[in-house]
Amino acid sequence: STYAALVTKYEAIVAKEVSAEFPGVTTDLDRLRPDGAKDYQYTTNKFFSGADNLKRLIAGATPPTVAHAFAFAEFAMKEDLTSAMTLELGANFAGIKGVGINQDQHFIGSITSTIFTSLYYRCVLGCMTELRKQLVALKIWDKTVIQMASEFSRTPRSDGAGSDHGFESGSTSIFSGMIKTPALIGNIYNTPPASLGSKYIGTWGHAAPLVKDAGKVRNIINDDVVATVCELLLIENVGTKGMSFLNNENNRATLRPNLGFKNVTRGS
Repeated sequence: STYAALVTKYEAIVAKEVSAEFPGVTTDLDRLRPDGAKDYQYTTNKFFSGADNLKRLIAGATPPTVAHAFAFAEFAMKEDLTSAMTLELGANFAGIKGVGINQDQHFIGSITSTIFTSLYYRCVLGCMTELRKQLVALKIWDKTVIQMASEFSRTPRSDGAGSDHGFESGSTSIFSGMIKTPALIGNIYNTPPASLGSKYIGTWGHAAPLVKDAGKVRNIINDDVVATVCELLLIENVGTKGMSFLNNENNRATLRPNLGFKNVTRGS
């Protein structure tokens, strides 16, 4: 069927991205000899050891849902089944020594997390690139908005055993043919100020004030993202607070003044 062929196409893209050389992530991975420490943990109290060939283990695994999600997206758009959809990209990798590498990585070691999560999003990017190519061919990319987000970020554990919930941080990515120039918007603390009571130090992504609003400077909030997506879609803002970071005129989005990516605010 048409859908099955699309799944096969995206599975081939995922397989290609998993096996690709990724400088700084997979360089010499086949010669890496894990030492059984917490930073090589792949689930609770289970660690990669020197006997494990990580490159071979990765080659035998796959993100289980990514190809199906993008196949459905392309199928739905080509068949004009819907004008909006929500896709679940699923777990990180499945089939790693009988377990799955999930996204809630409390007990996924720092090295394991870096390798598998980097490859996971490389797979997502490869599939996204193919979907964009198809939407351009359909002449609808300039009318399409793709938003990727999660409800919070992650905070690195100091013992290297994994990462905890980063409720004070988050990110979202918006892709659209209406956005002609890439931009980064945000601000994070080099290290959170003691007054915020954060138990995680360093530049891990703790949100810092950026947006001038009603005479004050505040953090980015979810309603800012909602307003931005609504602006791109040329629909009424369904949020109750926040502001759009883009102006959309004739399907061409431009960044509002005085916004950008800082990462310079210091705690006190």
